[in-house]
Amino acid sequence: AKEYSLQRTAFGKPIAKFQGVSFKLANMSMYIDAMNLMLYDAAALKATGARCSKLAAEAKLLASTHATQISASTRFRSWTATATARNTT
Repeated sequence: AKEYSLQRTAFGKPIAKFQGVSFKLANMSMYIDAMNLMLYDAAALKATGARCSKLAAEAKLLASTHATQISASTRFRSWTATATARNTT
């Protein structure tokens, strides 16, 4: 998403420079970091023999929830590009 936002332009500048897009990118990055931390915490608990089922379930829920949002965003972007291409021909 970051690379795309740096390539795509609007009003003569990359859309990554717009505050709304920057907030979305920061939000995605934050959730990815949170998911990674939860994953490593669960792995560390498992390695010591401690129970990690609650933390693992929370990590899976967080990952699946945000993966769905990112996937929906990607499908919308693909649909928008297709619709724009149809309107220009």
